Amino acid sequence: MREPHSNTIIFTDLDGTLLDHDSYCFDAAVPQLRKLEELGVPVIPVSSKTDAEIGQLRSALGLKTPYIVENGAAVFMPEAWLERASAVSASDLSATEVVQNDLAHRSGCYLKEFSRSRADWRRILAKELSEFSHCFQSFTELGVQGIVQSTGLSLEHARQANQRDYSEPLLWQGTPEQKHLFSEAVSALGFTLLEGGRFLHLTDGYDKGLALRWLLDFYQTYIFGNACHSVALGDSQNDVAMLEVAEKALLVRSPVHDWPQLQRTASVYQSHSCGPQGWSELITQHVIPYLKQG
Repeated sequence: MREPHSNTIIFTDLDGTLLDHDSYCFDAAVPQLRKLEELGVPVIPVSSKTDAEIGQLRSALGLKTPYIVENGAAVFMPEAWLERASAVSASDLSATEVVQNDLAHRSGCYLKEFSRSRADWRRILAKELSEFSHCFQSFTELGVQGIVQSTGLSLEHARQANQRDYSEPLLWQGTPEQKHLFSEAVSALGFTLLEGGRFLHLTDGYDKGLALRWLLDFYQTYIFGNACHSVALGDSQNDVAMLEVAEKALLVRSPVHDWPQLQRTASVYQSHSCGPQGWSELITQHVIPYLKQG
């Protein structure tokens, strides 16, 4: 367990960033993932994906760190990670005691939850936003076969994508003008509309940035025992919140949409390549040299 010996944490989007937009392949990023592991730098997935999806990907990627699901709806901290991190923690405070007392527990993980349930979102869509129902198909309406057709995922991966706890993604089929009206209606209800690489997502105040802040504070307080640096990588508008929060914002070029629009201008870097090639490029140029100097 080398995480507490590094003072940098990397928060990364998955689809279109660490994973190829079309093939979901990540081979080009593997050498840099292994290098970061050698240097003891935690890599935290932050995605619109579900716990089931990220769980399988973490195994394939060789990651044992916490992860953030469904666009910041919840932070998952595996028990095994917490035990190892606590054993070598530089902090005098007990992370284990905090999570046992304050957080929910499920399937070998402690959870910090920010969102309402998927069932709540389905009720809101059906009652409060029903006038737009002809403009989109929800994950529930698509079903597993529809998710396969919309995403190119395998049947098993589509099933995992549909195992959602906190959100109901929407496949938009209306016009841009209707989307604008839908966004206004969502805002009038006090919610936020996030746009990912393929789907729209409703949230009620949480986002990837809020979850990043919470987990960064947890690391600083209970693992490192002092302040640390944060780097965020993303490619879509639903990554903006975490890209604004992190110390460095690394933007991965997308083959299907424009750059996410940020308010900040300092410490923002863009890749030339797309997907995992761009991810590796940015890590090589803007993270690894900094770690070596540190």
